[in-house]
Amino acid sequence: MKAWLKRYQMEIWYALCFLMLGWIDQRRGSAVGEVQMIFANLTGPVVVLLLFPSLKKEFFRWRGFFLWLGASAVLGTAACVIGDNYWRYTGQWYTVVLNIALIAGLLLYLVWNRRSLAEGKRLNRTCFFLVMLLLVLMTVSVHESFWPLWFLGLFGAFYLIGIPDGKERSFLLGMLWGFILWFFIQQTVAFGFRPYDYVRYRGMYSGETQNGLFYLTIFCAFLCLWLYLTEKKVSGWKRVLCFLLAGGCVSFIFLTGGRSALTGAFAAGAVGLIGYDILFRKSFRHWLVQGAALLACVVVLLPVVYGCVRYLPVILHHPIWFEGEYNPDTSVHSYDPWNSERYITFEQVIDNNVGRVLQMLGIDLNMAEGGVRLSTPLTLQARAAESTQPGSSPENPFMLEGTDTKSSISIRKTIYAYYASHLNWTGHTSQESGFYMTEKHFYGHAHNMFLQFAYDYGILAGAVFLIWNVYCLLRLLNRRDMTGLCCAVFLMAIFLFGFTEMTVVPGQITLVLLFILYYFGMQKKR
Repeated sequence: MKAWLKRYQMEIWYALCFLMLGWIDQRRGSAVGEVQMIFANLTGPVVVLLLFPSLKKEFFRWRGFFLWLGASAVLGTAACVIGDNYWRYTGQWYTVVLNIALIAGLLLYLVWNRRSLAEGKRLNRTCFFLVMLLLVLMTVSVHESFWPLWFLGLFGAFYLIGIPDGKERSFLLGMLWGFILWFFIQQTVAFGFRPYDYVRYRGMYSGETQNGLFYLTIFCAFLCLWLYLTEKKVSGWKRVLCFLLAGGCVSFIFLTGGRSALTGAFAAGAVGLIGYDILFRKSFRHWLVQGAALLACVVVLLPVVYGCVRYLPVILHHPIWFEGEYNPDTSVHSYDPWNSERYITFEQVIDNNVGRVLQMLGIDLNMAEGGVRLSTPLTLQARAAESTQPGSSPENPFMLEGTDTKSSISIRKTIYAYYASHLNWTGHTSQESGFYMTEKHFYGHAHNMFLQFAYDYGILAGAVFLIWNVYCLLRLLNRRDMTGLCCAVFLMAIFLFGFTEMTVVPGQITLVLLFILYYFGMQKKR
């Protein structure tokens, strides 16, 4: 046992760190108020823990380290005491102070280790400059968000310190195993306490979109682990198990009704299977068989996944709800029978989620009259408004001509048109984000991370963000190794998901994962 722990100590360390990031994501997506803010800020300490294996032991015996430790204790305590009188959420303020102290420690390490850093030069300077430029542009925009400045210090140090030489594979495997461990723990709790009484399955989140993103992340983890095991020619049953679990994750996504997550899974699967076929096997036919097999797994496992989600919570029969979820008319109670009508049936799952997927193609199955209706999903025709600022109030909404308020695809066209027509060079404050489409419908974000980026932080920052993500994806594929391919799978999943949803939110796993993936994308070609 000791020999095994010593052999895989790096993988275990990284896995525990990513497990903590997953826990932060769950709390960020289910809690409210101060708890949500505290966990979002804990991202910083976990990223610092990821860097621990990279820090030289001599630094912790250096006099400057003890000076930093003492100054952090004294000044940090004073800041916490003073902040109690001025900060509404004291727990959030305490984590802010902790992050400042840790970033100061990383900067001190960079100064102490400056000669070794100058000798390394593992990063492409242009790529590093682009990411730092992006964070600077976001920081100087009129948007009052603090996380760009936070990430500028945190990940600026992360990129310069980097992962220890020869440990990239350990980091990758630790990340995959951390995500997989996160899945088994979180889904086990969901099976025990989260009854399936809402047609779009929410799991351990308060929103189905966040739950879909969770399964998308886990799908990428299982797919990448399957690719790694296939490359290493590991015994067949392990590869089959990973492949089946990857398909099962897509079945979970289907239960959430998340079209963005399904699109992301399709794109990530295509990059993984086709990329492995071309880069490693030097062929272009295996991916067709593997893709068909993965699709078959999704179809076959969908009833199995539904059965687990529907019937396992009945065993303990102790439902829990997050704030704002409980509905006395539809929520399952502990005294309801196992076959209560409040539970979602398999027919409801198929009817609802097939309809949502077909809606992407312009086919609406939910019309009250006429049955099936065909539409043109990509047509945008703006209707002139009388006021100079339509959408600013319920009395003066912003609407596109022909918008169907019962179709989420049609609604998104209006959302995109509004945000695209309000882009500028300096960005907007958080109070300026969102608009009224009708008197009763307010939409607070662009449902597109690239458009939201340009709206919040200005056109230039949005352009740099888009260009860098595309360039980073190409660089990862051009590495022609398993690390690059797996990172490309995750990046493509976030990329496609972000085209119809917002993924750049502090505390969400996607935000910190993006900046970790950037590290591998900015490394010099080997």
